[in-house]
Amino acid sequence: MAVLLLILKIIGIILLILLGLILLILAVVLFVPVRYQVSGSIGEKTTVRIAVSWLLHAVSWRAAYEEEGFSSQLRIFGITRKGKKPDDGEPGEDDREDGAEEPEERSAADAPLADSEQKTEGILADGEQGEAERFDERQAKKVCAGAKEPDPAEHKELEQANPAVRRKQRGGLFRRIWERIRAFFAGLVRKLRQFRAGIKEALKKIKDVRTFLTDERHREALPLIFTELKYLLTHFKFRRIRTDLTFSMGDPALTGQVLGGLCMLPFLYRYQVQVYPDFEAENTYVTGTFDIKGRARGLHIAVSAVRLLGKKEFRIWLKWLMHR
Repeated sequence: MAVLLLILKIIGIILLILLGLILLILAVVLFVPVRYQVSGSIGEKTTVRIAVSWLLHAVSWRAAYEEEGFSSQLRIFGITRKGKKPDDGEPGEDDREDGAEEPEERSAADAPLADSEQKTEGILADGEQGEAERFDERQAKKVCAGAKEPDPAEHKELEQANPAVRRKQRGGLFRRIWERIRAFFAGLVRKLRQFRAGIKEALKKIKDVRTFLTDERHREALPLIFTELKYLLTHFKFRRIRTDLTFSMGDPALTGQVLGGLCMLPFLYRYQVQVYPDFEAENTYVTGTFDIKGRARGLHIAVSAVRLLGKKEFRIWLKWLMHR
């Protein structure tokens, strides 16, 4: 009997330890925040850096977008896994190193053929010299016979004086003009067809969105989703926003309207947001730096998920979406 009680006691202790570990892991997942930071610069060289960490950087993910490309790095409890990263070395560097020894090998391999190549070159040189002498003799005979070489300028004048040549040139000019006109109208027709197809595609998308919004299932579920999104955005507050941006919309009136719209956002006044409008620029641009830092807890996501799943309308909509 005492042995049985001891076994039950050991099993109970093990179960309590497992339950405590599960509760600890659940509490860590729900209450330890996920910290994120997004920073970079906009202008001639656009760079974006993203850093996400959780549990004192036990799990972290870093990504960067620069001129060289996109690179990322994932670290989980000290194990690092790198994502896509641009090559640091210059292309073809290994090929140049491997090819540096080729001239020596080629010279060593072709050394026996040097004498034969020199002999061949000598024979060719003698042949060319003999051909040159025969050419001089023929020219001398032509000069002695009073032969006269045609002048290129006179030949061109004769071709222009010929009516058939003039008609051919005129026909070629008209043909080129006609080809350009036909290519212009063909391109115009192609652009009009593309524009028409784009309008049809946009109208189809608008119709799909309207059908999506007017459906009874969506009308009941979407307000619930928007409410929970508002709740999440309220709790996922930014701890820091620092910007130093200069922008222009290319039109002073439009630039002023955008600035007025930004001034109507009350949450921006709580952070160090500095935006400078440029009313004199004639083109649209945005330059400057930005730094955004914040955190999010899994508890709020769990609360939103539980509340949504508790609504019958959302469950019906989710079932329809999964079986679509």
